[in-house]
Amino acid sequence: MDFSKIEKLIDGLVTENTTPEDAEKIAAVKAELGVVKNATFDFADKYESLRQKYVQAVTQSTFKGEPEDANPEPKGKTLDECIAEEEAKMKGAK
Repeated sequence: MDFSKIEKLIDGLVTENTTPEDAEKIAAVKAELGVVKNATFDFADKYESLRQKYVQAVTQSTFKGEPEDANPEPKGKTLDECIAEEEAKMKGAK
């Protein structure tokens, strides 16, 4: 909503032919528009602040660090590692 454009349109209603009573009514409408304008901007600021807090809360409670690989690929063993494991098993079996 472009409040400045609306204010200019309201200001355009007051001419030299406008009666004092009509000018007062137009001024009252412009004052109410100012109240609505301030309330709208206040609401938008509060909404943005709340939105940022919500995003931060969800991010902090949901995404903890880097994701872990759900299916890690098994690592291959060298021949020496396999022989060392088998020797360890044989020593433990005795």
